[in-house]
Amino acid sequence: MSFLRRTKPAAVGKHSETVILNGDTALEVRGEASYQPPLEALAGGHSREGADRPVIAILRREPTNKYDPNAIKVLARLEKQPDKAAMLVGYIAREKAALMAPALDRFEANEQRVALRGRIIGGWDRGDGDIGHFGIWLKYTPSDFA
Repeated sequence: MSFLRRTKPAAVGKHSETVILNGDTALEVRGEASYQPPLEALAGGHSREGADRPVIAILRREPTNKYDPNAIKVLARLEKQPDKAAMLVGYIAREKAALMAPALDRFEANEQRVALRGRIIGGWDRGDGDIGHFGIWLKYTPSDFA
């Protein structure tokens, strides 16, 4: 696995360790339209040029999700603010979640959380109604979830 860094975050419940995995393959986060307020807060609000902010995204299984038993929620925080609480910003696409869920279950069985690096982008406001929504993309290595 491509371990980049291990951290011991504050108040992680039964999980004592967060493993930040390195990657170079884009992983889309879905449902961002429903999570614009936390994305905007993390990005620092709308601006003329828009945002491009580095984040750490914790992946958490949500097996009780009524729409998808393999659901993986994405909780993000700014990379340079490790003590801040992570906020729900979306979900991993259903097809990818089905492939990634077993590996996340193994990490959680070892009392580890998995996190990926990513970026919040968008959120421009150029006036005259030219306003962009915020989005988030993550980077991962698919073989880490095989």
